[in-house]
Amino acid sequence: MKIAQFKGYLLEEALAYLIRTSGYSLINSPSSHDPDLEIKGNGLNLRGRGAYHQIDVIAELNWIPAFNYPIRLLVEAKFRDGKTGIDVIRQEVGILSDVNENYFIPTDSTAKARYRYVSAVFSTSGFSEPAVDMAIAHQIQIADLGIEEYNDLKRIINDAAEAIFGDAEEISKEEGKRLRKQFRNSLFGFHNDEETNENILELSRNIKDEYRELFIGMSVGGHMLLLKADNPENFVRYIKEHGSHDIVIHWRDIDNGKRWEIRPAIDRESYTLAFVLPSKLHRYIFEIAENRYTEAINQKEVHFSKITVTYYDKDEDREYIINLKFNKDNFELAQRNENG
Repeated sequence: MKIAQFKGYLLEEALAYLIRTSGYSLINSPSSHDPDLEIKGNGLNLRGRGAYHQIDVIAELNWIPAFNYPIRLLVEAKFRDGKTGIDVIRQEVGILSDVNENYFIPTDSTAKARYRYVSAVFSTSGFSEPAVDMAIAHQIQIADLGIEEYNDLKRIINDAAEAIFGDAEEISKEEGKRLRKQFRNSLFGFHNDEETNENILELSRNIKDEYRELFIGMSVGGHMLLLKADNPENFVRYIKEHGSHDIVIHWRDIDNGKRWEIRPAIDRESYTLAFVLPSKLHRYIFEIAENRYTEAINQKEVHFSKITVTYYDKDEDREYIINLKFNKDNFELAQRNENG
């Protein structure tokens, strides 16, 4: 196993932990009556119509949406210098097609449980344009970790991987899987059968103490937004007190508009959520449109007039479904008031 693959393993586990409050529960091992999952020699496998697929991170939504099957999420993450290409998305499309079509007319009176599988792919360095196009066409959600808010996360994962590898160019697959299991167990509080590697233990502590959690926003334009709060506790406190609310959305010139941020329209210092502008929108606003400022406001209204964030509080066993609402007229009025 090369170090880039190992970093991807660590990133997948870290993200599975950080997005845990979005309402999905990690499936660590299949139940005895699960029709689709089983443990094989290479780990957890998901049964499709034509093949079994080895899956590293899979989670199930804690509730069942109306008019739908129970939803399961497959998580894939790539830790690399170059953009993630269409080959990764093509593989996800093939897996989803196979597992969602895994149904045969039962030969007895027992019908097996059915699930709807969805996929999210994360990349530390963005995605190629063909990869983005294919992801949109096949409803694969993608997230770019290419803004400053994720630099520390990438750094601590990189440092842990380099400390483990040392001067070695690669480690065995068995060792990589063993360390990955230790990392998962340490993050989620599962029992470890052996002493945890010190680098893995330190990485787990850093993610729990420094990053704590990320939030997922689903926009009216169909985009998944990975939201990094400046202070997660403040954001959670605000949505519990205020519920759905109006927001303002800003971007900065210094990073060519790649990083956008959300603040509440009232009490703007209460929280800040940073996200990466989806690449298609970025290209249109900052490379094609005649006036980037005017077009940015227009695209906010089209794509971000409503961003739904789901927060699951485990202690309360309660879901908070919050709509963050952007209104162009309210935004322009607020800007005039700020400028006097």
